[in-house]
Amino acid sequence: TATVDMRDESSVKQLVPEVLDRHGRIDGLINNAGIAPAGKFATQDPEVWKDVMTVNVIAPMMLAQAAGRQMIEQGAGRIVNIASTTGVRGKPYLVPYSTSKGAVVRFTEALAAEWASKNVQVNCIAPGAFVTEAQKAVTESPELYAKRIAKIPMKRMADPAEIVPLTCLLVSPLSSFTTGAIFVIDGGESGKL
Repeated sequence: TATVDMRDESSVKQLVPEVLDRHGRIDGLINNAGIAPAGKFATQDPEVWKDVMTVNVIAPMMLAQAAGRQMIEQGAGRIVNIASTTGVRGKPYLVPYSTSKGAVVRFTEALAAEWASKNVQVNCIAPGAFVTEAQKAVTESPELYAKRIAKIPMKRMADPAEIVPLTCLLVSPLSSFTTGAIFVIDGGESGKL
């Protein structure tokens, strides 16, 4: 396990060599980065866009490229990109975030097609409403929480631990014929479109 500051390009570039020095190989990469500044698109500073795209798109692509080269050399590997349901269907006041996570979804599909013959599986998980620090304003307000879960058929938000089993499956040999898939975990909310 290793972590990196996704805003720092040199830190991103150093991660794969550091992991290889410690472990000698890379079997899996889980790209789980995201910042989601809310705001009105018409007045949003372009620097916000640059920051969101750096953290949510460019750094994960750099990590996938570096780790993927090693996986190809090893003859196998698995990459799991964490997107969001807002990357599958946009959300108002989260235009940069929605756009960036949509890019992660398309990146997953394109890279999976390119690396499938190299035995590197690339998949994506698109979580919906999870109880995280980013959702603190919602989870700490009974009124906002009630409004939020009213949109979810399961009538609750997910615990972050609920994403773990699928993530583990996707980085394990049990998913050897799964690539290019986008797994939506949202308590049925997206089925209500």
